[in-house]
Amino acid sequence: MSLTIADMMQMEPFANFKLIAGTNGIGRTIETVNILDYEYTSEYNPTELPNSFQKNALVLSSLLFLKYQPENLINVIKKLIDYRTSGLAVKSIVLKDLPQDVIDYCNKHSFPVFLFSENEGYFENIITFIADEVRQSTDYARFEEKLSLLSQDHLSGLEAQRIAMELFPDLALPYKLAAINPQLNETAFYKKLRHSHKLLKVPVYSYCNIYVAALPAGNTKIFHDRFQTIINSLYLNEKSCYTGYSDIHDKMDEFHYAFNECFYACTYAQKQRAPHITFNQIGLSQILYPYRNNYWMNRYCNQILNAIQNYDQRHSSNLLETAVIYVKSGADTIRTSQALHVHKNTVHYRINKLKELIPAGDENDFYEQLAIVIRNYLLN
Repeated sequence: MSLTIADMMQMEPFANFKLIAGTNGIGRTIETVNILDYEYTSEYNPTELPNSFQKNALVLSSLLFLKYQPENLINVIKKLIDYRTSGLAVKSIVLKDLPQDVIDYCNKHSFPVFLFSENEGYFENIITFIADEVRQSTDYARFEEKLSLLSQDHLSGLEAQRIAMELFPDLALPYKLAAINPQLNETAFYKKLRHSHKLLKVPVYSYCNIYVAALPAGNTKIFHDRFQTIINSLYLNEKSCYTGYSDIHDKMDEFHYAFNECFYACTYAQKQRAPHITFNQIGLSQILYPYRNNYWMNRYCNQILNAIQNYDQRHSSNLLETAVIYVKSGADTIRTSQALHVHKNTVHYRINKLKELIPAGDENDFYEQLAIVIRNYLLN
């Protein structure tokens, strides 16, 4: 995750910063802060602004050097845009507003410009605050990268243990992981994490807009107390979240398995609209999730799905819908007919048609084959 102008605008120290130009540029990234403040001299030439500004820097200035030649502001803006800075925040000592030609130019180039009063921020405090936020953003990105490594099939147990100890150095055995999907958009998600980071008493990291935490599982009360601490610190409503738990593990070199288990369980909980679920409760999906992108699984399932969908397209039928309800009903044709509002003989006819479309095998394998294909289809 990177810090943007839009993120900055949501932070308390910048609540009274007035955005007066470049609204379309608030997605620009901030990587550092530079100061533009020169003593005014008669030799000052804004067209020779030194190349001392870093790419993606938020530039702070009082523009005192333009006190007697404000018409040169447009040249300063052009130079800052050339240097690919993120935006300009002006302490309104000299200028109380921007000339229209400057506003138009900034809007054209999506270059954000803010005005703030003398009492609304000291440069040193702004620099310190932004530097801390940038560091946190860098940490978030590094942590997300570490978590993404845990999802890879080839990761060794030793490497998984190393990542676990780096991210959760105080984690005790046995443990289990929790993945919390708060149903927030990306901006709101990171805003909550950023705001709550210093309040959290246990490490919480982000992965694909999901909060991930590892907690000791030796004592049920301690586990739930610490989990509740996370929910409260993130200002979440537990009932509106989808939470997936891993199984309990007593070896650190199984950490990557625990991570994937909680992630799969969380995804399953969202699909089923279940507030929380543990990996060992998701049934056949325990083996389908890890292999849903496997070449052989995709080849097999797509072959059958394509045959069913092509048949439906050619005959304006609904075999796929029937197959889905049939599998969800546990091969109960009566429940299937009731759900589809058709006669049970119609269901029998459609099932026989499905048998014709599924590659020949053991006669008794039909339902198992169809169930695997449909359940894998429903995971996507």
